[in-house]
Amino acid sequence: MEDKKVIVIGGSNMDVQGFPDDSFTLRDSNPGQVSQSCGGVARNIAENLGRLEVDVCLISVVGNDANGKTLKMITRQAGVDVKDIEQINGKPTSTYLSILDGQGDMIAAINDMALLKNINIPFLEKKFDVINNGDYLVLDANLSQNAIDYIFDHFSDKKIYVDTVSIPKSQKYIKHFQHIDCLRPNRLEAEFLTNTKIKNDQDMDQAGKKLLDMGIKKVIICWGKNGIYFYSQDQSHHMTAPPVDIVNVTGAGDSVTAAFVYADVNNLAVESSISFALGAAALTLKHPKSCNPNLSHSNITKYMEEYKNA
Repeated sequence: MEDKKVIVIGGSNMDVQGFPDDSFTLRDSNPGQVSQSCGGVARNIAENLGRLEVDVCLISVVGNDANGKTLKMITRQAGVDVKDIEQINGKPTSTYLSILDGQGDMIAAINDMALLKNINIPFLEKKFDVINNGDYLVLDANLSQNAIDYIFDHFSDKKIYVDTVSIPKSQKYIKHFQHIDCLRPNRLEAEFLTNTKIKNDQDMDQAGKKLLDMGIKKVIICWGKNGIYFYSQDQSHHMTAPPVDIVNVTGAGDSVTAAFVYADVNNLAVESSISFALGAAALTLKHPKSCNPNLSHSNITKYMEEYKNA
C-alpha cells in the first residue's frame, strides 16, 4: 500500500430501504422488508477505502443522536479516521429513504440532507490543515456550491476525485472541471453534463470526449450492466460488468469511485483499475447494505478471477 492520505468530504446519512417481497405495486401497501444501514455518498466511499486499507479521513457532519453515533462507530470500525466528523446539536442525522423493486433497482427515493448545510466555509476553515495534509481529495455533490467553491479556491493543487451523486447536483462542479483529476458520473449524469443522448457505445465515447474537452483529466462513466467506460487524453477503455444477482443497487457507484481511488493510490494500470472497480461494484450489488462489510482487495480479486475463469 502506498503511503498516500485520502480526505473524503461530503454526506453521511442513514439509509432506510424498503424491499418488496414480490413485484412492486404503486399507490398500495406492499409486503416486504425494511432495513436500515449506514450510507451517504462520501461516507460510503470512505468506508470502502477503509476496508481496502487506504489511509482515509472523512470530513462530514451528523446529528448528536443515536443515528449519528452509529454512523461514526461503524465508519470507524471500517478503518476510517472519523475525528473530523462533527456531531451537530439539535439536528437529526441526515436520512435517505428509498423504495426498491423486486430486482433491487430503485423506484423512488427521498433524501433529507438539510444537515449538510453545516459543511460551510467556517466549518471548512476549521478543517484547513486536515484537508491540506491530504494527497487526494474525494468530494461528493451533496456539498453546497459555496463549500465546493471554497475547496477549489484553496486546494486545487490536490488530486481531486468527484462523485456527481445526481443530475441536479452534478452541475455544481461544472465551473471547476479544469481542476478535477477524475469525474465519476453515471450515464444519465453524463448525458446531462454533455447534452448528449447516450444510447450506445459511440454516443458514450462522444460524451466522454466532451467531458475531457471541458477540462477534466479522467472520466469514469458507469452504465449498469454495460459496465464502466474510462476516458483520458491518451486512452479509452470499456469493460462490461460481470453478471450478478442484484440485491441492492444503493452504494454500487460509491464502491466504483473508492476502487478507482484505491487503484490510483497503488499505481494500478487502467485495465486493472476497471476490473477492480467492477469487482467492487459486484460485491456491493450482492449485499443488502450500501457497503459490503466483506469488501477487501483479496475478495474483489478472487471474485473477478472466478468470473474470468468461469
